[in-house]
Amino acid sequence: GTSDPLGCVSQNFIDLMNNSFIPNSPGWPGQGCQWLNNALANAQTNQVPYPVGTGGYCKTQGKIDFITNFKTTGTSPYVTGNASFPLPCI
Repeated sequence: GTSDPLGCVSQNFIDLMNNSFIPNSPGWPGQGCQWLNNALANAQTNQVPYPVGTGGYCKTQGKIDFITNFKTTGTSPYVTGNASFPLPCI
């Protein structure tokens, strides 16, 4: 596949995170962990129909990896600032 600078995460998803989880921003500060847990579950469900190694599988795995990393570290080079929820997000 081709290189994806956002790790297969849409710009809209990144924008939503930038407007939701960062302290002093609109959205749901302090509630981002549960939202991320839901987003991760959705990405995992969306991955099920794709055979391992196919484009659809790899694209959803990129999103799964992105969300998992953000839940652990609260940071991403694509997200402005740090998460406002306690880490790690379980």
